[in-house]
This record gives sequence, structure tokens and C-alpha cells, in this order.
Amino acid sequence: MKAEGRGESHPLVPNTSAENRARNRRVEITLLVAPDATQAELNGLARGN
Repeated sequence: MKAEGRGESHPLVPNTSAENRARNRRVEITLLVAPDATQAELNGLARGN
């Protein structure tokens, strides 16, 4: 697991207003799945099986 703060270095919009700064404060989650995982296995994980 790896956590990384990138809001200042990778903003979605310019930090020129309070609204834009709020848009740039975010959490992005990326799931990496092993290449041999099948679609059925992934569906089972999504349902909590």
C-alpha cells in the first residue's frame, strides 16, 4: 500500500479561488489487479464474496 499527496503538484484546476482549491483537495484510489485475475474473480471481490 502506498499513500501519496499530489494535490499541489497535480491540481485538477488552478488554485485561484476557494472553489477551485476545494476541487483540488481530493482522494484518488487506484486498484491494481494481478494480470491473471479473471473478470469473474473481480466481480466476486466487488460483491464481497
